[in-house]
Amino acid sequence: MHSDPSATFLGKEMGTGVVRSAPAELSSLVAPQRPVSQNIHADRLDRSTPFGLTVIVGGTNVRFCLSTAADPEPIKDGIKWQKMKEVLSLDVEPFKQSHDISYPYLAKMCLDFIAKQFSPADVPPPLHNLCAITFSVAGQVTDQGRGALITTTNTGLTFINQPLADDFLVAIEREIAARTQLALKQGKPELVWPTLPSLEVDVMNDAEAALFGEVYYGNLQGKNVGVIILGTGCGGKAQLVKYKKSTDTHLKSGQTSMDSHIDPHGPPNMDECGHRNILDTVQDIVTCYPNGDLAQYINPDGSFKKLDGHLVYAEHLIAGPWNAIRFVRSILENDKAKIALARRIAEDPRDPEKLAKAIQALNNLGALKVEHRTEWAVDSDADLVRAVNNVVLSANLIVEKLELDARKSSEHFTADDALIEKAYRHFWDYFTYVGRVLGSKYATARDYGYTFDRLILCGGIGESCNLFPQYLRKAVLKHLRRVGNIPEGVINFSTITPECREDAANRAKVIAKHEALTANVH
Repeated sequence: MHSDPSATFLGKEMGTGVVRSAPAELSSLVAPQRPVSQNIHADRLDRSTPFGLTVIVGGTNVRFCLSTAADPEPIKDGIKWQKMKEVLSLDVEPFKQSHDISYPYLAKMCLDFIAKQFSPADVPPPLHNLCAITFSVAGQVTDQGRGALITTTNTGLTFINQPLADDFLVAIEREIAARTQLALKQGKPELVWPTLPSLEVDVMNDAEAALFGEVYYGNLQGKNVGVIILGTGCGGKAQLVKYKKSTDTHLKSGQTSMDSHIDPHGPPNMDECGHRNILDTVQDIVTCYPNGDLAQYINPDGSFKKLDGHLVYAEHLIAGPWNAIRFVRSILENDKAKIALARRIAEDPRDPEKLAKAIQALNNLGALKVEHRTEWAVDSDADLVRAVNNVVLSANLIVEKLELDARKSSEHFTADDALIEKAYRHFWDYFTYVGRVLGSKYATARDYGYTFDRLILCGGIGESCNLFPQYLRKAVLKHLRRVGNIPEGVINFSTITPECREDAANRAKVIAKHEALTANVH
């Protein structure tokens, strides 16, 4: 299997464990704890357990989640688009159109993943207990159900008004038929796979799916109006949330019940945060285009138009890959800072060849053309992007800047010092852009008569900030509020995993099925 945890802007190194030689007044402060799953999935699932399948099609990867009534944290696995491209031995352009071979590959992977969650693993899984299927997609969704049409702008495979769910499930059904045919040919009827049950399939924009997760388990519990902003691809969703207290024993006290719902008659359309918010660099204004106003920027094929030179999509300012590229470009002419960054990301900075390789990788990333930056999912080095962001958006950086300021009287200014100065300015510039985008959304909703109770930052932005030490997290929130002119307490970071968030709506169906079966037994 290709274990592929959800991507963040930063690597796994974030958190208090890497804040080195902090000043005394900061050393007692700790990072907030991430939520911990009940870990009910430590062993394989019981073959009588109802379960659901959520397929998350994102900008970085494809993930499979199995949801049960027992735990809000699903069992998960996945593969990055880049890794899949390498496995299939395809170049970027052919890979983007490789649906005919990518679907069968993903179908096999998905079925193998499901089978391994049940004991014995060499016997086909109890697909008759599959009671819910949901697709969460980083793109526009037209219509409903299995035939819903998908258009994406930053996923590994290109989707333009395509029935992604139906195509994928057809590949699943064909793979099941092939496995059954092989079992019969080998005279092993016990290995015949059950057919995929006929189910109502939900296809949702990833931000819409995530909104349910925040309502059920996260920072939108008890809130009447909320907006959720995803990180890496900068999607977004704003809706009126009708809240009900929970009496469901499967949920913690005070959480929303599974019959809470998202009211369609809510605030103006706030999806596609990365494109609905546009910076005019001449007038220095961020404008939010709600509802249908965004249509002027969309090509007939569903892709987004290239803007005039003085206009910039928000995604190109705050999305993880664009942020890393923007920083690298800012230091390309500063040899000291570039070499210092290369030392920090090189596999072995003491090895001249590996250091030279890291420097060349930075040069290549900085030289990436705009048209290729929009295809970062398969056309750029995701590990390199993450390594750069791990430097420029880290708690380490803030501590190092404090240390640098403390010894400013020294005449010795090192390459690392040059990098620290550049990265520190970039850190706050980055969160200034984020704050301005949030402020634009907040003000636009207010113009339509809605005042958000909460703005939730998810994805790479939220996950990374949640791993900051407490002092830095508070400082970032204060900066976002000030820049965006947003009241205190409105902005917050998601505290649940991406998989828990995007699987929540699917899990609601699994819980309903579980309760129905339990009621019948009693």
